Amino acid sequence: MSEEGGLYEMGVMDFWRSNKKIFLDYKNRVEAYLYLLEDVTLREIKEKNEEYYSSHDELTKIYNNNYFNKKYSQMTDELSLYEMAVINFTDFKLINNVFGSNQGDFCLIKAAETLNNVSVNYFKIYARISADKFCRIFEGNRGFFVCWILD
Repeated sequence: MSEEGGLYEMGVMDFWRSNKKIFLDYKNRVEAYLYLLEDVTLREIKEKNEEYYSSHDELTKIYNNNYFNKKYSQMTDELSLYEMAVINFTDFKLINNVFGSNQGDFCLIKAAETLNNVSVNYFKIYARISADKFCRIFEGNRGFFVCWILD
């Protein structure tokens, strides 16, 4: 007889999977229990990392286009009111050409940090939706749709 155990978080990042085996005698009485523990920490960390990077931009650490599209689709299915701001850096390639890609990356990271730090009480989601384009969606409570294109 065997019982499948659950996943247990033992420490900060330790994960263990347990299995309980029950040994019965010839009269079907419990004779012994055997507990098997398997360290699945590395597997769990890998899964959490894969989940994080499937929804976050590697450079800016904010949500990526895949996650944004998923959330946007959910919002439109809910028929909720919202406002959208699209920030597009015109001729951003020029920054990379003149100052180098490291400086360009720095600018993108700072833009993402600014989006992250702006506190708006009806904020819904923000993401880097392409190389030089960011989008932020707010929950709208005014009964109309507004779309700002910031260039």
